Amino acid sequence: MLQSGKKTALALIILLLPVGQLLAGTVYVYLAPDGTLAYSDEQLETPYRYLNTIHLNWGDVEGRKPESIADKLDELLADEKVQKKSKKQVSDKRFSNIVNLMAEKYRLPPELIHAVIEAESNYNVTAISRTGATGLMQLMPETAKRLGVSDRTDPKQNIEGGAKYLRELLDRFNNDLALALAGYNAGEHAVLKYGRTVPPYKETQKYVDIVLRNLRRNFTSGDAG
Repeated sequence: MLQSGKKTALALIILLLPVGQLLAGTVYVYLAPDGTLAYSDEQLETPYRYLNTIHLNWGDVEGRKPESIADKLDELLADEKVQKKSKKQVSDKRFSNIVNLMAEKYRLPPELIHAVIEAESNYNVTAISRTGATGLMQLMPETAKRLGVSDRTDPKQNIEGGAKYLRELLDRFNNDLALALAGYNAGEHAVLKYGRTVPPYKETQKYVDIVLRNLRRNFTSGDAG
C-alpha cells in the first residue's frame, strides 16, 4: 500500500497506516510527480518513480508511535544516502543557500532545482545556449522578463526565475513532474499541443530523462542542498 509525505529538509514527514500494515520488512521509496516522497510495502507498477529500498526490522517499529517510526525511516534513508554517495560532486555548494531559499519560497524540493541547474548549465553562471537561453537555469529573454529577472547572469535572480517557472508549470500540469520538465524545455504550449504529454522531440525526451536521473541521484546521494 502506497503512502506519501512531504520531504522537508532531511526530515520525512510520513502519513502512516498501522505499523504492521506498512513498515515491517522492506519499504520501497518512490518519487511522486509533485516531488514528494512515497512509501510502499510492495513494489508497484505506478507513475511514481522508484528511488530506493529501506529494510525495516520489527525492532524498529514495535511499540513506536508513527512519528517515531518516521524518524527511524529518515535515519535509515540517510544511511542509504551515505552508502550510495557518489564520488562526483552533485551540486555546486556556492549556490546551495540560494537554492534552499527558493525551494522553500516556491514549494519545491531543492534536489529538483539542483537537478535542473545541472542539466541546463552544469552550474555555469554565464552559460549561453545557441538559442539565447542564459545563466544557471537557462532563461530565455522573454521568459526572464515575464518572471521579473533583469539580469540572467545573476545567480539569485536566475535561480528564483527558474524556480518560479517550475512552480508555475507544476501548477499548470497538476503536479506532473515530467510534463513540467517538458514544458520547461520545450515550452508549455508544446505540451498542450500534444495533449498534455511529453512532446515527441528527442531533445525534450532526453532532457526529461536527464533531469529525473539527476533528481534520483540527488535524493539518494545526499549531496544536493
